[in-house]
Amino acid sequence: MNFGVYFQNIPTTMFYRNMRNLKYISKFHQYDLKFKKDARNGKLPSSTVIEPASFDLKGMPANDDHPFHDVANGQKLVKEVYETLRASPQWNERLLVIAYDEHGGFFDRAKTPYVYVPKPDGNSGPAPYFFNFDRLGVRAPTIMVSPWIKKGTVMSGPQGPITNSEFGHSSIPATIKKTFNLSSNL
Repeated sequence: MNFGVYFQNIPTTMFYRNMRNLKYISKFHQYDLKFKKDARNGKLPSSTVIEPASFDLKGMPANDDHPFHDVANGQKLVKEVYETLRASPQWNERLLVIAYDEHGGFFDRAKTPYVYVPKPDGNSGPAPYFFNFDRLGVRAPTIMVSPWIKKGTVMSGPQGPITNSEFGHSSIPATIKKTFNLSSNL
């Protein structure tokens, strides 16, 4: 699969051990230098990751929508990426996924459903709570934008024959893996 990571101040994708392989070094690009150019020229990889600025640096405020950072900067980045993709000759082949890694204070009117999930490693959280990691965590918003998605579509859970599950953070990579018939190791 053809992929690229466009980062702003630190490519946090490199925290994943497999991504630190030298064979992938050409897949990492400075966002400001390359993203708009590649989009304008129809040269974006089939899987493109945009990494926001996660840290406030002099002259470059964080724009990752995390608490304590100005969320307006994060929303400006979302707008910029959307408008860049819409103007790209590749727009009709694209799905823009905006996934948050925690609720971050975004209002959610619905309580997280209690669904038992197997503990991944048998560990529990520290005192005083000793969280068992055997249930779903906070609900985190994900927004998908594409010319293929009907305007106004809202989904709160998987549709079709699987009705006893929930979407989770791993739903996105699992879908990419299944769609592109990828192995677990890149």
